[in-house]
Amino acid sequence: MRNRTLLVAGLGGLAMLGGVRPGHAQVVPGDIDKTNIRPSAHALGLGGSYLLLGDDSYGVIFNPAAAAQARQAAGLGLAAEGQTSNINIGDVTKLVDRLKTLRDQINNNPNNPNNLQGAQGAFNDVYNFATAAGASGASPARLTGSVSAGIGGSGGGLLSVIHLHGLSFGAVAYGGVSADARITAQTLGDGSRNITINGGAVGLTSIGIPVAYLLPNNAGTVGLTPKIVRADYAGFNDNATENATQTGGSITGAAFGEVNSQQFDLDAGYISPTLTVSPAPGAPPVAVQGALVVRHILSPSFSLAKNINNASAGFQDTAPANFNFSLHPEVDLGAGASAYGARLVGEVHNIGGENGGGHTFHVGAEYTAFKYVVPRIGYDNDRFVYGLGLNFGPLRFNAAAGTDPQQRAAADLSLNFGL
Repeated sequence: MRNRTLLVAGLGGLAMLGGVRPGHAQVVPGDIDKTNIRPSAHALGLGGSYLLLGDDSYGVIFNPAAAAQARQAAGLGLAAEGQTSNINIGDVTKLVDRLKTLRDQINNNPNNPNNLQGAQGAFNDVYNFATAAGASGASPARLTGSVSAGIGGSGGGLLSVIHLHGLSFGAVAYGGVSADARITAQTLGDGSRNITINGGAVGLTSIGIPVAYLLPNNAGTVGLTPKIVRADYAGFNDNATENATQTGGSITGAAFGEVNSQQFDLDAGYISPTLTVSPAPGAPPVAVQGALVVRHILSPSFSLAKNINNASAGFQDTAPANFNFSLHPEVDLGAGASAYGARLVGEVHNIGGENGGGHTFHVGAEYTAFKYVVPRIGYDNDRFVYGLGLNFGPLRFNAAAGTDPQQRAAADLSLNFGL
């Protein structure tokens, strides 16, 4: 969970971002970090630690074993989260819209020498975004980001969890988009401005049924989430130059069609029993617990055919024959300790560095003060984060942000009822 930023978003895909001059290698799904698609402000406040959120109704999004951890509660949780590298989240949707506008001009008028005339405003906005992000001359600015939203149910609430022969059943639905864009922005010798865009965005949407089981002899909890995963991809590759003396200019490149595919997948999780230890004679006892999750056990492969709706004359297509990709297994490992209302957690995510992302480290702490207020602080792989939880009976609200809230923040809301 790196560089998160709040986004009020629905499930499913957005087509985002682009970068670099046509003729350079096209950004494809395998190039893009696809690991940040599960939202939680509670987790962000703990430095991105999410494996032991069994006390939250949406914890089943992160660890299927959490469904059994919530056997004595019923609930429904909603969460939204996002991340950016060098653009504010409030500008992301505007950038997406402008890139689509430029792409559509290629589609409508691929060889019109003045086809930029209908998209001058979009050109200006993209140029400004790129220069603000550090584009200089022929050196592109690389913009990366992801946004996600999710809903999860545990217990017997609105998304019913049924306890049958020791099994607990839940429901989850969540989606996110990860994008990678390289954009140059420069002023040419005649005073005209030029931008080049090369990039792509992958959207992943999952719907699943977590199934968890309390192991006998207090051996912990195991869980599986069979799920359907839909993958969407949108690519961008174009070059726009405005006229130096009149309104408009030219856009060249390719208008890639958006493509999608869906596959069956499986996640597995484990939460250990709570062990009580005494650090020293006479010291207060400390409750210790561990967790493990393996995602994408089936390594689903998505077939995404390359579809160019239109291309300008002379465009050199350097993209591969298709945009196929696979999701490889990701392993997350973590542990937590609690005493006197305080909890400390630490986790390592994506240990093998799969699916376009590297392994990340997360630590955090929280303290339940006066029963209703839970302050949090953590370190989320590359920066400090902080959060606050408010508990009003069955209603819980969490908010969290990084040191730069414009680039990392989240919020979630849940209802939890004792059974």
